[in-house]
Amino acid sequence: MWERFRLQVDQKTKKAQYTCIVETIHAFFLYLIIMDMEQIEKTQFYIGGAVGRVLPRSSDKCLGNVIRIDNFALKRASVLVRCWYRFRMWILYLHKIADTEIYAQDHIAFSQALICGGKYTLLEDGPGFYRNCKNNKLIHPFKNSFFRRIAVWFTWGRIQGNIFGLNKQCINRIVTTHKDLQSEVLKGRNVRYCNLRGLWQNSTDEKRKFVLNVFNFTDTLRLECQKAETIILTQPFCVDTDMTSDELANIYRPYVEKYKKEGVIIKSHPRDRTDYKKYFPYAICISVPVPMQLLVFVGVNFKRAVTVFSTAVSEFGKETELIILGTDVNEKLLATYGHIEAKTYCP
Repeated sequence: MWERFRLQVDQKTKKAQYTCIVETIHAFFLYLIIMDMEQIEKTQFYIGGAVGRVLPRSSDKCLGNVIRIDNFALKRASVLVRCWYRFRMWILYLHKIADTEIYAQDHIAFSQALICGGKYTLLEDGPGFYRNCKNNKLIHPFKNSFFRRIAVWFTWGRIQGNIFGLNKQCINRIVTTHKDLQSEVLKGRNVRYCNLRGLWQNSTDEKRKFVLNVFNFTDTLRLECQKAETIILTQPFCVDTDMTSDELANIYRPYVEKYKKEGVIIKSHPRDRTDYKKYFPYAICISVPVPMQLLVFVGVNFKRAVTVFSTAVSEFGKETELIILGTDVNEKLLATYGHIEAKTYCP
């Protein structure tokens, strides 16, 4: 049973000045962009979730100090196993993180164990996260009894229930959209806005080449992307809901069929395991974990972008038509996420 929570550790770790704890491609990319090369070289990376599974092993050589953590099964584990996992993380890594500057996503199990009682800077989960989360149950503290709070703290950590930077340990929150700056949730809290495009443009050639190598983004992949005029950005609904792969494919089918003569790219979300090549053999299917922003920054342009409600489409310029399908396209999506309106933004 314990093998399910086996930690894949790079034994060559060294003393670091910075700690980066992430499990999404966006947060990982955000950290690499906001830090300079010297700071990245002095960073120890704790990578889990989808990033840990899909990021090429060659990336470890680029980053140097990497610890990959597999905690997928932890969400379904018993309280005893969760407590064991947390204390094991303390024993293995807490002494390495002490006295380092921590940048983290705080809603993931292993990050809460690693952050423990320390101060940290939050890396946003995705662009535009805060603007629509006023009533999101995930971001509000537990309204339970004192004993319930103690049980949650003992199992997960003291910031559980006050995640996404809504606690006193979080000293800053990094966001990439202006709308997040206006969110009621962040009123009275320290927030740092980062213009990813501007930071990329102002990066050195060495820094850009480094980031491209980390994500294994090659010229071959760039040229392949430029063959299509339409890109479909998927989301991991088969993982997060009880939707089947057939149902998910049927959502995108009308748009793949409509624009296939112009060329269609289907870019899978890192946690989306649907084999779209099986359903659309004539489409270009990209499953490598390349941030959407990176495609845009290297000059890959599309005539239109289609998604259910992924915020990644916000990275496209005004010349791209944005087709937001909304949750009405499927009853299971509507039941899980509520009503998200379908919209089309024309150039």
